[in-house]
Amino acid sequence: MQDSNTEIPQSILQSLTENELQRLVDQDLLMELQKPYQCRAAGYIRVSTPQQALDDKYSLEQQEKRIIQLTVDKEWKFFTTYADRGISGTSVNGRPDFNKLLEDAEQGKFDVLIVWISDRFGRNTDEMQEIRRTLRKFGVQVLSIE
Repeated sequence: MQDSNTEIPQSILQSLTENELQRLVDQDLLMELQKPYQCRAAGYIRVSTPQQALDDKYSLEQQEKRIIQLTVDKEWKFFTTYADRGISGTSVNGRPDFNKLLEDAEQGKFDVLIVWISDRFGRNTDEMQEIRRTLRKFGVQVLSIE
């Protein structure tokens, strides 16, 4: 809890309804709500074959490293990385982490989904366009590094 001498700015108090003022019990929470919003980013990484996983430019580690670096550069909050290892991108079926990211997106857990390159996201163009539309409905944008 903040020091009891910390005052809540008058402009904030004036914008609150009486009901909100009555429910306000934690000044730390109020001060947190005044901070600017920080974008929450998640990453999705995938390799189709064991050989691809060994290739430096496609390895899961390299994909994740570039995704995390982008979130640092943009000063975004990093949420998590979803990873499907050795799984084809031709369909969302059989990609457990991809389906988990869709569930988390629907629950509003992140704002941006970063992929290293669009074909890591998926190979079926029609299906991926539909999923991008679905993610936009959830308030999530898809960003490809390459």
